[in-house]
Amino acid sequence: MKKIFTLIFTLVFSVSIYSQQIIELCPQSPIQFEYSSNAGESGTYNWIFNNTITQGSVFTATFNSEGLYTLSLFFVSSNGCISDTIYYIITVLPCADTYLFLPNAFSPNYDGLNDLFGPIGVNYKNMKMWIFNRWGEQLFEDNKIWDGTYNGKMCQQDVYVYMIQWENPDGKFHKQIGIFTLVK
Repeated sequence: MKKIFTLIFTLVFSVSIYSQQIIELCPQSPIQFEYSSNAGESGTYNWIFNNTITQGSVFTATFNSEGLYTLSLFFVSSNGCISDTIYYIITVLPCADTYLFLPNAFSPNYDGLNDLFGPIGVNYKNMKMWIFNRWGEQLFEDNKIWDGTYNGKMCQQDVYVYMIQWENPDGKFHKQIGIFTLVK
């Protein structure tokens, strides 16, 4: 009787996903990012990006178009040992559309909390805001935030109407109208 021996070889390697990063390509956003290793050992740091190997403990990547990128790092120690590969998964997205938020109340009492009324958001420019009282009288028109005053005097606690206009990075204009409360 013949004995058959089967040898099974298993290749075991380690993969570490070190970082998942999402980048938006906006006009005001950086397109260069610096990655570094903190292994602190003597040897060679090998970075692989766009099928190019670069050596050094710091690597700078530039992103000019959207897509999914992988940045790999492996370390070769001075005694010739190779480390596990570390992968940086980088998702580059087109710039998000404009987002603008206006609060529903503010308290211009100079306590350092919610003293001014204005927008908070991303990807907007050429903002202009108007403030009206409940009778439709215009109290404010500017491209800045409102401090709750009209003709140099603090306005009374009440509900007010705002109208705001802004432009997104593509040149499209947006307009929003809402109400908010001035709290004393």
